[in-house]
Amino acid sequence: MSGKFEGVQAHLKKSNQYMDFIPCTAHSLNLVGNNAVENCSVASMFFEFVQHLYSFCSASTNRWETICGDLKSIDGRTVALKSLSETRWSARAHSTKVLCENYDTILSRLKYLSENMEINKDARNEAQNIIKKMTSLDIAFMTVLWNRVLERFDKTSLKLQEKSLDLSVAVKLLKSLREYVGSIRNNFDDLEKMALSLSKFVSKKYNNEKKRKVIRKLTPDEMIRIEEETNLSGQDKFRVETFIIIMDKLDICLVKRIEQYTDLDKKFGFLTYFKSMTEKEIADMAKNLGEIYPDDLDCEIFPEEMIHFSKLLDEQDEEGKYKMPSALKFLHIIHDNKLNSVFPNVEVAYRLYLCLPVANCSAERAFSNLKRVKNELRSTMKNPRLNALALMTIERSLLKEINTDEIIVEFQKKKRK
Repeated sequence: MSGKFEGVQAHLKKSNQYMDFIPCTAHSLNLVGNNAVENCSVASMFFEFVQHLYSFCSASTNRWETICGDLKSIDGRTVALKSLSETRWSARAHSTKVLCENYDTILSRLKYLSENMEINKDARNEAQNIIKKMTSLDIAFMTVLWNRVLERFDKTSLKLQEKSLDLSVAVKLLKSLREYVGSIRNNFDDLEKMALSLSKFVSKKYNNEKKRKVIRKLTPDEMIRIEEETNLSGQDKFRVETFIIIMDKLDICLVKRIEQYTDLDKKFGFLTYFKSMTEKEIADMAKNLGEIYPDDLDCEIFPEEMIHFSKLLDEQDEEGKYKMPSALKFLHIIHDNKLNSVFPNVEVAYRLYLCLPVANCSAERAFSNLKRVKNELRSTMKNPRLNALALMTIERSLLKEINTDEIIVEFQKKKRK
């Protein structure tokens, strides 16, 4: 779909030039995270460690109860480690947060398991291997870093999946997320202090400082080259070769994703933020949109309607009701006050804008529900029953409001005959 020259969108545009391709914003954040991890071996090793920790704990009910039985709750909720997922990065955010908040507790309970002679030898050895990784400054630093990054990514992703979200707000969220990532990039020392404070057992040296240096006889050319090279300390080496690479990759990927929405935001964004624009800017943007959709909007009247509509909102906004602008809210004002005849072009423009999808998560949730409805225990189900159950599962919020007592009584009567 994303191929603009030979992809599906290119073929669709041949039949309708007004079609616009919009990548799913929620998926974009997952791809950003994946790219950042794949480009750094230390980041990949960290998430392998998190998955290994979960697998070790979940392999036995005794281990799970010992390590995750009463971990410190987060926001009043009971917490536990989760298995990682390539598509659901909220699972990674949850696991890193639980690990960061309970680092010292998990480490001390692993030490207890490694010293408990009642446990089999393989489990004790595996616990010792996990302890060795957790006491390294590399893993502690990655825990703090990814906890901060993934928490913001997860919160932003959940907001991007809301049905009422419009494209301009989504672009603003992605841009603010990029600025947040940039602020973290300048706080290496603070992150290191937080990593050292996770537990008293965390080493104060990075893994690259612990490696034994190989001493060999050098040629004169090699000696000259080594003298010219900059010798980095273990801290600087980790910062340059790991931390900066991760943060720069996150920044580059976010910029690339934001650019995909920029053109659409330039066309329709003023419909959300026109209250902060001058009359000339509103008129120019409205005229430009009218020229793009000449069959739907009147280029001459539309700019005047937008200026008139902005003045109307100024009169109604005496108490600051529209400090958080929303395109959907503005369209509701037109419909609720029956102003369609006064602002016909404005109403059409908002309908065009709000028909643009921001994410396709709703459709994917429908497929997830389908997996619950049709499983190995219902393999012989026919289409009418499958359609009915799928509809009931997807629209479960409406189903809960229905009084089923009469339906159950009627069903009983039919079965008695």
